[in-house]
Amino acid sequence: MRTRQDISQPEYFRDLPIPSRRTYISVNLVLFTPEELSQPLIRRDPRAFHVLTVLKRQAGESFDAGVINGPLGRATLVAIGTDTLSLSFA
Repeated sequence: MRTRQDISQPEYFRDLPIPSRRTYISVNLVLFTPEELSQPLIRRDPRAFHVLTVLKRQAGESFDAGVINGPLGRATLVAIGTDTLSLSFA
């Protein structure tokens, strides 16, 4: 594995290993208002597009979600309808 000595970095980064691509953690977090947690997500919503096309989630799969200025957790895509996505939150 390469170290940060191989590339130009500040002194305090030099001895840290560079993680491989497989070790990166997803930084996608889909945010909702408290009122939206009990409603289906409309397919025209940009968040629905993100869940289906960027995150590539299918029914039964989970993703990171949270409430704006509130707790973070996981959302599960329960069902994909023609006009809405059904989600459950934990």
